[in-house]
Amino acid sequence: MKHAALAFLLLLGACDGARTPAPLPGAAGSASLSLGGTRFEVTLLLTEKERRHASEQLAPAREGRGYLLSWPRERILKLEGQSGRASFDVAFLNRAGVVVDLQTLKVGHPEGIQSAVEAAHAVLTAMGALTQTSVKKGDKIELPAATAQAQELPVV
Repeated sequence: MKHAALAFLLLLGACDGARTPAPLPGAAGSASLSLGGTRFEVTLLLTEKERRHASEQLAPAREGRGYLLSWPRERILKLEGQSGRASFDVAFLNRAGVVVDLQTLKVGHPEGIQSAVEAAHAVLTAMGALTQTSVKKGDKIELPAATAQAQELPVV
């Protein structure tokens, strides 16, 4: 009985939400895209389950790598940073792949960030990675074909 109680307490402790969640794998795999003349290998996050808390759960992006979060239509996009694991440079893109906003999402920021205008995609790269490129608002980015499979928010 003593061992069962101990096992229960250990299980309960593991479910308290304090542990760091595993990085999201990205159901659609990965793709390559170019921002400001620099190639990035990005993990695609196309479903609501993958996107919902992505900025809080994603591992820090390594050099030349990042994440592409895609929605099926444009909207004001909000990314949380308060309990994130890493800071990111963020390029917001419209459906056509045009850069419409550039921002930085810092770990611990209580309000996070949101796109200044409606966007359908957010590219998250390592902190400082976009500032080392020549990417600017108005640049057109060739989006991976898989972004057309982005799923809408669930109907409530």
